[in-house]
Amino acid sequence: MRENILIREARLRDAPGLRRLWQRVFNDPDEVVGAFFEVYIDVRLCVLAQIGARLAAMGFLLPVGEFVHAGGRAEPCAMIYAVASDPEFRGLGCASLVTRGLLSAAKKHGFGVVALCPVSEALFDFYAKNGLCEAFYCREYTVSATELKNARTPMPAIKRATPEEYLARREAILRGTPHIAFDRRALAFQERLSLGGGLFLIEDGCAAADLSRGRVCVAELLGAGEGALRAIADAFPAEEYTVREPGGTRFGMANIRQDGGYMGFTFG
Repeated sequence: MRENILIREARLRDAPGLRRLWQRVFNDPDEVVGAFFEVYIDVRLCVLAQIGARLAAMGFLLPVGEFVHAGGRAEPCAMIYAVASDPEFRGLGCASLVTRGLLSAAKKHGFGVVALCPVSEALFDFYAKNGLCEAFYCREYTVSATELKNARTPMPAIKRATPEEYLARREAILRGTPHIAFDRRALAFQERLSLGGGLFLIEDGCAAADLSRGRVCVAELLGAGEGALRAIADAFPAEEYTVREPGGTRFGMANIRQDGGYMGFTFG
């Protein structure tokens, strides 16, 4: 069967089928799917697997900005996103072929660094077999509203930021750290996906709140501490909060070897 799999870059006329497969596999809310296909995703940066006339698998390259090395050198960066196989065609190796096709397409389109955030531990091994290495790390933890309410740290002012303001603050904090420097378009897209959350400046730090999964996720907390979390909790009441900060355990992968890299947003 594998010899019957055609791997190719998508064309505009493939968009309806790609959207149907996305909804079948991920079951995302309509507003999230619409945001991807109408605002951000360029179908021409999609690689698909086709068996006969059937769409078997897909994956996308999202241009997100630059990867900034520790010394300051920057390279165009894209993220591999939404690699998915139709349930009817799983087990045939389509996802592996699509992933390798995406790495080839990235090189063709001039992206020096390709990043990816596996959605499960098992997928780290899968992507390692297909040309990617551990590169990004994150500390993720949960804090309850009660803990924040009982904290003695002062609650600073919180200010909603434009993508430009957030970008400037973020880059100042991450200077010297190998990281993905998301561009204005990517940050605006993250803000839209947050479904009522957003980008914020808090004292000398910054944070992003994401409400898209029916809970409050602080998708990024930089240069700020417990007081900043209290400010977010005051703005977005909930029973508990998931928080992501630099450091910690493996979080993302790339087509280059990199120790101690920071990714931040995953757009999902």
